[in-house]
Amino acid sequence: MDAKFVPVDQMYNLVVVEDNNNNRIGQWTNISSTGWILQLSHELNPEAQIGMYTLKAFIGDRTISHVFEVKKYVLPKFDVTVNAPQTYSVADVGLKVEACAKYTYGQPVPGRALVEVCREPFPYAVVPELTRWCLNQTAEMNDTGCASLTVDTSVFFYTNFENNMKDALLVKVNVTEEGTDVLTSKSATVYITFEVGKVTFVDLPDYFEPGSTIKGKISVSRFDGTPIANKVVYLLDGNSWPNKLLQNLTTNQKGLASFSLSTASLPKAALNLVASATPAVVSGYKSPYFTTDTRVVQLLQPASPNNPSSELTIVKLEQPLKCGAVFPVTVKYSFVGEAGDYSVDIIYMVLSRGLIVLHGFQTVTATASNTVTSGSVSFQLSVSVDMAPVVQILVYGVLPSENVVVGSASFETETCLQNQVFDLLPVRSLSGYPNSVQDEPQCLGIRPRQALRMNPPYTAPANQAYTTFKVENAVRQGKTGMACTDVQRKWNSGAKKNVGMRKVKNINFNHHRPYHIYPGTSTMQESTMPPQLFKNHREFIVHSNSSVMAPLFQLQTNGLIQLSYKADVDSNKAGHSKHDPTHSNTLSY
Repeated sequence: MDAKFVPVDQMYNLVVVEDNNNNRIGQWTNISSTGWILQLSHELNPEAQIGMYTLKAFIGDRTISHVFEVKKYVLPKFDVTVNAPQTYSVADVGLKVEACAKYTYGQPVPGRALVEVCREPFPYAVVPELTRWCLNQTAEMNDTGCASLTVDTSVFFYTNFENNMKDALLVKVNVTEEGTDVLTSKSATVYITFEVGKVTFVDLPDYFEPGSTIKGKISVSRFDGTPIANKVVYLLDGNSWPNKLLQNLTTNQKGLASFSLSTASLPKAALNLVASATPAVVSGYKSPYFTTDTRVVQLLQPASPNNPSSELTIVKLEQPLKCGAVFPVTVKYSFVGEAGDYSVDIIYMVLSRGLIVLHGFQTVTATASNTVTSGSVSFQLSVSVDMAPVVQILVYGVLPSENVVVGSASFETETCLQNQVFDLLPVRSLSGYPNSVQDEPQCLGIRPRQALRMNPPYTAPANQAYTTFKVENAVRQGKTGMACTDVQRKWNSGAKKNVGMRKVKNINFNHHRPYHIYPGTSTMQESTMPPQLFKNHREFIVHSNSSVMAPLFQLQTNGLIQLSYKADVDSNKAGHSKHDPTHSNTLSY
């Protein structure tokens, strides 16, 4: 990508494939990607050695490598599939298992199937005589290459070891080919549940008027969904504890039990009704049970500013919302106790980053005969770049009773960019970078604070996409500083901090003397290089600017070196008419 995150084609100087001995077995030179992707192929020799191979791509001074494994793979002669339920209820009669085997070209495999079903104990259980329980059954493969059988698992349950056994069944199928005895296996896990059935409310109203009769139904079914006839169920009051019994009911042939409940003697409040297969809600560890159903029936009251009972609800959407997609937003409404014929405008607003990005309204009409007006309205939401990262939806309406009903919801969006290139980025978030995509640890191109005072001016690095992301994350996590030797840099945490200014001590201000060699010896007693002498300050400045120590002289400090650099030793200002090369004010270093 370029600095604006727009994908571009890339020129690769060299792409090579190396075997497990680092021998180059294939290469491509000076090739460019097409449509942002470079696609190449290399056919391995049938006698190629197995091991780890490396693919390398060279882009200028950069090298990108990827390691993959080459190994022998023998295509199986036939494949086996196991069909078993994901969950098994302790009330089910036998575990149904189907095993099918087919050749790679699709034909059924003749032979026989051995099905093994086991239940294992917990590994920490230390109980005498506690072992792994298994059942085995065999069946011949039919003309379609399948064998179906039912394993009686009742011996696995209701034992003295129940609390020490795992709630799972391990199913292993071994299919042996007829005539060759070639065997292929496949396994599956079936989880055990102690739920034996469900009790649920059917056709129960959401509201009731004081003194009216509530009518509804209770459905009873087995774990697999089949109805249970002649089953006794109980209608309980969930507002009290223990739950108060309201009615005993018995299901018909369809597994339904109808009831009528008078509210004349009940408190004028919302009802919390419970449908249960037992007269009291009980639960036990690893005990068979029917699930219960709890429903709240609201008390219908005349609408007033003090008793709002109407509501607006926004139906949840699957998150995160995809960029560029259009989603239907559904708003469910329920208006209770409004008098006469009326209409209500349901106003919706979509906000993101504190701004309204979409707004509108839908009109709902109601008649006086409806004490409860309910339904839904919807509008289309097109997710754009301006809506990232969160969309907030607010809906409201003003009822004839002057009550205001409000609903709101928030939805996360994908990280949208003007150019959708996230799939091509080295990383997809700013939270961190895996080692596999990190470049060699180098100093990040962060503009230093003293850049404003630098001479020549500081030049920022090229604004590349990857560098931008790394700098952003490094700044957020405090990994940047004045230089690469900062202690905060994690990959250089053992280095010393930046070197700062220190006071200069023990300076020898004696004049330099020409070096000499004492007679009779070849050992140099003093400096092997004569000092550099300057006749005037201008000559000193010119020489300093061309030396490798020029940045040292340009530091904005009042050190001795900097003062020498700034000093004016011109004879007119110093009060001397001439300079003597041997005089003590001759500049040297």
